[in-house]
Amino acid sequence: MLQIPAVVHDYIGTSTAGARDLLSHPLETLRAEAKLRTATGLGRVFVGRETSPLSTGTIEARILSTADLGVYDLDDGLPWDVSGGLRRVISKAVKVERAARAADRVVVANGVLADWADPFCDDVRVIPSCVHPSDYAVKESYELHDPPTIGWIGSLWTLPYLRSISQALLQVHAETGARLELVGPVRGSLGALDAVADRIGWTEHEGYRRPAGWDIAIAPLTHGPFERARSSYKLLEYAAAGVPSVASRWGATGDVVAALGVTGADSHDEWVAGLRDLLDAAASRRAELGMGQRAAAERGYSYNAWADEWRSVVSG
Repeated sequence: MLQIPAVVHDYIGTSTAGARDLLSHPLETLRAEAKLRTATGLGRVFVGRETSPLSTGTIEARILSTADLGVYDLDDGLPWDVSGGLRRVISKAVKVERAARAADRVVVANGVLADWADPFCDDVRVIPSCVHPSDYAVKESYELHDPPTIGWIGSLWTLPYLRSISQALLQVHAETGARLELVGPVRGSLGALDAVADRIGWTEHEGYRRPAGWDIAIAPLTHGPFERARSSYKLLEYAAAGVPSVASRWGATGDVVAALGVTGADSHDEWVAGLRDLLDAAASRRAELGMGQRAAAERGYSYNAWADEWRSVVSG
């Protein structure tokens, strides 16, 4: 994509590295930890988020500080992550601060993260989260399905964002018959939303393919410090597929909402109005919005648009 020669080191080869994944792959986890704990002097190194879910930041700091050029990339609100699982035992805030202090250069996805990183590194660069739009199936018809489909991509630990707008979604379902299609967790209760939701387990293939089949997409957030720094990646996925969406305006996401021309919503009434307006609009209007958001993603949030900046980040 960027045509930069590189050797990629994956942890244990799974899509996530939570406690369930580690316990399911004990030998792979032991091998990965042994390899990481002896790694040093690796030349030019680019570390994204973390090298190990079991590290307290010392592994990342050693790898970055002993490299000829150590670049640390942070695209999410990990400095404020106080969620459950391994995060209760291993502080993400401590980990990412140690990595940022050890790096020669820090790349962040937005201004909120840049303000956080500035005290720890002299070379902080802002490059937004990027997508490669050509990876995604593009919506072809903007006529509504029967019933209409409202789509969402997420994970088990982001289900609370969806639950936060459950009353608005239920009201829109009652008025229009619209159902939800969730690409992500197949477990985890949505409360009353379970009755109007269809679930598709996340795979990279489904993430690229499914959004093009939705009528509209949603990206709700709760209003916390972690969410303030979120990188809005799912909004970019929706835009790449040409699907018009409704999203929270909170924090850095608000900047992406404005740049893409997405419908913003925060209150119950705004969510209901935003969803109803898109569902009631003519197919030509949804097409205009969806393709406009795709064009905006290509201009401002694609790897092609930021290729020169990415190359400069890993150069000397």
